[in-house]
Amino acid sequence: MRWKKLGRLVEPDPGLEWSQNYAMMPTPVRWDEDRFRVFYGTTDRNNFGRIGYVDLSVDDPREMVDRSRAPILDIGELGAFDDSGVVPSCYLRRDGIDYLYYVGFQRAERVPYMLYAGLATSTDGGRSYQRWGRAPLIERTSDRPLSIAAPFVLEDASSLRMWYWFAKRWIDVAGKAYMEAAIGFAESTDPARWTMDSLVCVEGTGDEFTVGRPWVIRSADRYRMWYSKRSRSTPYRLGYAESIDGRDWRRMDESVGIGTSTEGWDSEMMCYPAVIE
Repeated sequence: MRWKKLGRLVEPDPGLEWSQNYAMMPTPVRWDEDRFRVFYGTTDRNNFGRIGYVDLSVDDPREMVDRSRAPILDIGELGAFDDSGVVPSCYLRRDGIDYLYYVGFQRAERVPYMLYAGLATSTDGGRSYQRWGRAPLIERTSDRPLSIAAPFVLEDASSLRMWYWFAKRWIDVAGKAYMEAAIGFAESTDPARWTMDSLVCVEGTGDEFTVGRPWVIRSADRYRMWYSKRSRSTPYRLGYAESIDGRDWRRMDESVGIGTSTEGWDSEMMCYPAVIE
């Protein structure tokens, strides 16, 4: 596949106190006939994160139709898993309810931060959102005791399938602490309750130390996944894999069809892909 770059579409808004830095983890939804709604994470001057959105024209996604002037999801309560911020991860509409899956982050002492999967829901068509609970959506286990986040949920026949990012351990990379991470799998019939599988779908090779932010589309005969990858020798790049059953994946990074530019805003690295047909 080959992609045509349209340029940088969304930036922080200096006129909004809560949106001073970053416009990250784009999460697009076909909102209606005329608009894509793209949820994104952004932070204030102290790097506390909130979720906003922009509406882009279906005919020309470079045209911004609307933009949220207030965050649709704020930081969590003091001491909670998302008390330092939230960024979007996936959006699901099902049985009259909108499910906004997100990443909650919490700053720590011995490591820089911890990341967790969260869920907020809307019953009024996306005008307001309420947290599903005060705890992370996916609980840590003795098998996966560190961070678990960036869920992507796909409605597939009679079940729901989730691919998510999880940390294996903390490692030192050029004097800084980073998570060594891979992509896991879960399945459910309830959007808010999940049973984790011990399966590892995609993990690093060579000097790669993390793969993450999976985004999956089901075609007629296969699943297709886009994700981020990062190594000791190369900053973030995009990766691609295919699967027949959604569990056993074959990496085909050479087929991702897009790379960094020679200059400009995406010349150093690319990460956190989201794909909408």
